[in-house]
Amino acid sequence: MSSSSLFPKPEITLSLALSPSPASPLEEALRPEERGIHLIQLLLTCAKHASSGNVNKADDCLRQISLLASISGDPMQRLAARFASALAVRLVKRWPGLYEALNWTHQ
Repeated sequence: MSSSSLFPKPEITLSLALSPSPASPLEEALRPEERGIHLIQLLLTCAKHASSGNVNKADDCLRQISLLASISGDPMQRLAARFASALAVRLVKRWPGLYEALNWTHQ
C-alpha cells in the first residue's frame, strides 16, 4: 500500500486575507452596526462548520469575513479579524504536518 493511499491529499484551500484592502461593495452597503451583526453571524457559522469538520463551508465563511474584517478597522472589525485568524488556525491544526511547517521558527 503506497503512502499516497494512506494519506490522500485534501482537496481544499484555506484563504484568509486580513490586510487592509479597498472597501468591498458589501462593506460599503452595510452600516457599521449591520456589518458588526453580519460579522458575528459569519463567525458563529464559521465556528459551527469548523467544529463539525466542514472545512469547505468554513473556508467560505472565512472569505466573507475577510471582506468585512480588518485589523485596522473599527473595534468589531478588529475583533472579527482576530477571531477569524484563530478559526483559521483551528482548521489548519487538522493537518499536523502543515501546522508545524507554518509555525516552524529558526532556532
